[in-house]
Amino acid sequence: MLAWAAQHALSLDGDFVECGVFKGDRASLLAKVTDFGRQRKTFYLYDSFAGFSPDYSSADDFPDSPGFFDFAHKLFSEPGLFEEVTRRFSAYPNVRIVRGVLPDVLAETAPDKISFMHMDLNSPRASVACLEVLFDRMIPGGMIIFDDYGWYAYRREKELADVFMAARGYQILELPTGQGLLLKR
Repeated sequence: MLAWAAQHALSLDGDFVECGVFKGDRASLLAKVTDFGRQRKTFYLYDSFAGFSPDYSSADDFPDSPGFFDFAHKLFSEPGLFEEVTRRFSAYPNVRIVRGVLPDVLAETAPDKISFMHMDLNSPRASVACLEVLFDRMIPGGMIIFDDYGWYAYRREKELADVFMAARGYQILELPTGQGLLLKR
């Protein structure tokens, strides 16, 4: 699904964005299947590389999974993640890795036009705050993939994303993969 959406977005004006990179697995897949190094776009990879920010995330985000927040925070704070991702994308001059707390870092670095966005923050408030900054920069025909949209453990993130989109006259399509898909009109 990610590859399909990214391939579609190649023909549109605007850059690519991933909010929540971790080790860069999905962005790496997209860079390969789209031959991104040869594209006239920039792929912005945003992550704190230091786990969840207490300003936007807490254990309350996962009420049905005791211990998940601490487990995920430790995993997402693994030493060397930023350096690993930087090495992984060193062959791509048009991939920009941005370290910082989302959405705060977007004020300085967000592209003006976006044709593809992958949301994978695992943080309801941070996700919606990113959408508040980035959604109006999505161009008509641009696609957003919400990584964990249909998974019950992430239901708070889904609930807030649904409210955000409904207020703008949109509905996210839940996919059999557990992802969500939105086409900007």
